[in-house]
Amino acid sequence: MPEINLARPRVLVLTQPDDVHADRVIGELRARGTSVARFDLADYPMAATLTATLTGDRPWRAALRHGETVVDLAEVRGVYYRRPRAFGLPDALKGLEREFALAETRRGIGGLLRSLPARWVSHPEKLTTAQYKPLQLTVARRRGLRVPDTLVTNDPDAARAFLRERDRVVYKSLSGRPVAKGARVPQVVMTTEITDEHAAHLDRVRVTPCLFQEYVKKDHEIRAVVVGREVFAAAVDSQASAHTAVDWRFDAPGLDWSACELPEPVARACVEVVADLGLAFGAVDLIVTPAGDHVFLEVNGNGQWLWLEEEAGLPIGAAIANLLAGEGP
Repeated sequence: MPEINLARPRVLVLTQPDDVHADRVIGELRARGTSVARFDLADYPMAATLTATLTGDRPWRAALRHGETVVDLAEVRGVYYRRPRAFGLPDALKGLEREFALAETRRGIGGLLRSLPARWVSHPEKLTTAQYKPLQLTVARRRGLRVPDTLVTNDPDAARAFLRERDRVVYKSLSGRPVAKGARVPQVVMTTEITDEHAAHLDRVRVTPCLFQEYVKKDHEIRAVVVGREVFAAAVDSQASAHTAVDWRFDAPGLDWSACELPEPVARACVEVVADLGLAFGAVDLIVTPAGDHVFLEVNGNGQWLWLEEEAGLPIGAAIANLLAGEGP
């Protein structure tokens, strides 16, 4: 009979196997002697089991078994909810049976994980709520950050009026979801400046709500990564190329990022926005105008950051590890 490996981690990392961001944080945790367990929700329930008991006046006793490793969840004090895949239900389950099994799986393991006395980076419910861009803009403005004039509508006439009143307007996806399958990765909708050709087809906005914003003139752009109460900011000259002027993601590998300092009121506001959304981590995207104003665009509760650590020398992975280990501010 194979020997069982019993693990009592202080930190549980929920993510997919090829997540290099999680790799960096796990490396930071292990370097300081913090025990870590890594798990992908796609392995549950078919390749992993979870057993939990609640008896007498004792808290939940839960054991997660994957292969020959059994993870005792009682000692977990930090959960890094990075980018786990969807639950791995058997293909044979169809229709209402599959929906039922998915709901039971979500409520079962989800409820037990949420019962852990742990700090989440960040809690999945908070991550879901924080994805709503109209909410983000409301919170950012309440915290004193400038936001672009914005219209959300599925009324073509309202969209036309918004365009007439402004020199330049951009369209942004509300969800960030892919709209087509690319050769290697799903294709997402980038921020797009509305041209005369686009304007001629505005009747199409009836199909779904669309987010339009005034185009804000840029000197450069900043990604400010908030970890707890810390802020790590990097700047990029997105205006050096017409290809990246509207959305730097069009040529992200071709851009150079460098560490920068945010004005204290802006840094504080970024921390407050992330905290107000219930997050422990947030990647805040900002425009800096030619006049030096900082304009809030959005915050991503699970945004990418590793390239900023490598290019700009920002110790983001260490800060996340500190937070998970209970050492962060």
